[in-house]
Amino acid sequence: MEAGTMVEPRDVKTMAVVAQAYGDRRNAVVVDAVREGSCTVAVARAAVSNADKVAPVLPGASRDELLGHFLQLDPALGSRGVSALTRMIIAQ
Repeated sequence: MEAGTMVEPRDVKTMAVVAQAYGDRRNAVVVDAVREGSCTVAVARAAVSNADKVAPVLPGASRDELLGHFLQLDPALGSRGVSALTRMIIAQ
């Protein structure tokens, strides 16, 4: 970032949540995706928070599988796409 660039408070919070998730080995798939640039920080945050919501509905799926499905969504869908997929999974 350039000096003097403003960052919205919600963006700072999103970055903080993802940075904290980096410390958890269970989120290695997300860490790799952010490093590679294949997902945004907002999508990473949504994937981490929604994986725990859908896990009880899909008990046979590993956390890596759940995160992987979220991270494979079209990047244009953003975090809303992750939330929409979560709602569809839970509704099933």
